[in-house]
Amino acid sequence: MAFGQRWVHGGLVLAVVVLSMCLTVLILGATRKAHNNWGLPGSPATDFYLKDTRGEPTTLSENRGKTAVLIFTGHNDTGFGTYAKLVNGILNAYRDDADVRILGIAYAHDLALFGPSETRPAVLQRLCPELRVSADADGSVARAYRINGTPTLVVIDHEGFIRGRIPLDQEGAAIAITEQIQSVRQAETSVRSVVGPLPED
Repeated sequence: MAFGQRWVHGGLVLAVVVLSMCLTVLILGATRKAHNNWGLPGSPATDFYLKDTRGEPTTLSENRGKTAVLIFTGHNDTGFGTYAKLVNGILNAYRDDADVRILGIAYAHDLALFGPSETRPAVLQRLCPELRVSADADGSVARAYRINGTPTLVVIDHEGFIRGRIPLDQEGAAIAITEQIQSVRQAETSVRSVVGPLPED
């Protein structure tokens, strides 16, 4: 009888230990931070509402049905001069293309940069005068697109999905950017030829 009771008690202890471990795993899983792919290629592009340098509102959704190209750089990014020629080249290449919209976003994580003492335009605005530039005063849009401080170009397709992220300091960035934009445009053209013109929202 004592031998049988030991087996029963041992089995109960083992069951309690296993259940405790399962409960611990479930609790740890529930409290783990959720990882997402927002801001990465293949994910939906985050919409935003910003004001451009003329005080006009800018949203991503106003460019739905077009290829949207976002160029992110810091408001006072002194190193951006290295990439100004590249950005101006992209602007010239797509200036007359009605299906491509290019927008600059000058971000800062310090709101004081946009306070009354800040009178200088963003570096992006000064070096690329033909680019429509919007101010991301608190850096929230840059964070949504996972911009880490490197000037970066993001290509968004006509359905609002991110199709490419190209740091401007990447070797061969000019070729990569052109190929990425053309690839998205070819995909859009083939969709339009099959289904006809896409409805405007």
